[in-house]
Amino acid sequence: MAETAEQREFSFAYYALVSGLVTPQVLQKALAAFEIIDDDSREAPSRMPATGPTLTPIEEEETSSDADKVTSLTEYTPEELEFLARKLDETLLSDWLIQQNILNAWQAEQLQAGRTKFNLGIYRILDSIGRGGMGQVFLAEHMIMARKVAIKVLPKEKCTPKGIRSFHREIRTLAQLDHENLVRAYDAGADGKVHYLVTEYVPGSDLKRRIREQGPLTMFAAASVIAQAARGLAAAHREGIIHRDIKPANLLVTPEGLTKISDLGLASVLEDTIFPENPDEINSRGKRRIVGTADYLPPEFIRPEGKLSIRSDLYSLGCTLFFAVTGKVPYPGGKSSEKAKAHLQQPFPDPRIYNPQISPDFVQVIQKMAAKAPQDRYYSAEEVVRHLQPWLPRSFPMEIQEGFGAAWPMEENETNDQLSVESEDQGYTLQTRTEDLQEEDSQLENSSSQVVLIEEEKLYYFTLPALMIHWFLSLLLALGIILTCWFLIF
Repeated sequence: MAETAEQREFSFAYYALVSGLVTPQVLQKALAAFEIIDDDSREAPSRMPATGPTLTPIEEEETSSDADKVTSLTEYTPEELEFLARKLDETLLSDWLIQQNILNAWQAEQLQAGRTKFNLGIYRILDSIGRGGMGQVFLAEHMIMARKVAIKVLPKEKCTPKGIRSFHREIRTLAQLDHENLVRAYDAGADGKVHYLVTEYVPGSDLKRRIREQGPLTMFAAASVIAQAARGLAAAHREGIIHRDIKPANLLVTPEGLTKISDLGLASVLEDTIFPENPDEINSRGKRRIVGTADYLPPEFIRPEGKLSIRSDLYSLGCTLFFAVTGKVPYPGGKSSEKAKAHLQQPFPDPRIYNPQISPDFVQVIQKMAAKAPQDRYYSAEEVVRHLQPWLPRSFPMEIQEGFGAAWPMEENETNDQLSVESEDQGYTLQTRTEDLQEEDSQLENSSSQVVLIEEEKLYYFTLPALMIHWFLSLLLALGIILTCWFLIF
């Protein structure tokens, strides 16, 4: 709970000045607005302010005194600033500064608690935008480039040598990724004892909040979000990275409809879940730390013999697609351990229980993604995109890379040949490919500058000018043969 003005040595206005968020000129304007003083008035203070507190928005210590910082900020003396601070009502000043867009509510709350540091290195902290298992996330701005970014701060309890090494390893991994459907890493560093990661700031909302506020998505809208997430996962999987915590809260959707995966490589830990070595002996063997979130946890994460693979992300993505079209998690209610056991033992529910408008084909895609056995799921994230294609706009980028997955071990009795899957899936795949060819053929027939020949599902393009030259040369050759024969005969 924040301290009151009486409990603190200095006023809200004094802390605002120390932080650098508010200038003496702004304070004097506020005094004039409340008719406390005239714009040009000055009076001598009754006492000299001492050194201020050292609390910061992220609990970082300061070595320089607040009084020294105030002196460097302005031509006013510390005595005059203290006098201005005592002249202002704290609540009225806070509200006025928010109304004037000088502070936001979070900054005002920090100042009321006596926290005065709002920067990490070259970045100025603007707001708090989230908190997760790996720390708090802030909206910040680069003080030179004026670019908005998101900054994730490693919690104090994880700032051990081992934790910092792990954090740096993950940062270096993230730095290798560059895809439009992944939140990009920009920078990383340490400010004193505070270790942080700077990433791309994505305006908008996460999928969980979007559905909680506006309700479930249509099949078409959900397919677009999940297919974009699958494209991002495919890019990460190609680099050998498994997310391990795919869920609606980690899918950020911009107002323009672009989806980006966040928290890549910084998976949270279920702290309140009991995972024994034997799933039939729940609550009998103490705690086991499992990476993931209970509502979207793949069964193999729980099995002692379970192996981590790219298909683990596909299961979580299937559960996320279920949530997107129903507004419900697959196994609602109960503790985290009970939900984890349900993922392991109970059949995956039919989403039409909550949304009867979902088509059978769409249900089949969800259930294939969320199959209990990894070998029964789609082989790759790219295959998920391919099977969601009937609900995607024509302009959706497919970018299917043939042969993907060779670096990942295949399950027993499994083949990478897509035509060797069971007959039901094979028919669906061939039908999709036929529709692709028909659509391309139709587009080419409507063009006056191209002629297309289809042979064994391969497209060969010849431009019309090239064909005209070919026909002209053939005509000259024929005419030459006729004239030669005429001269020989006559």
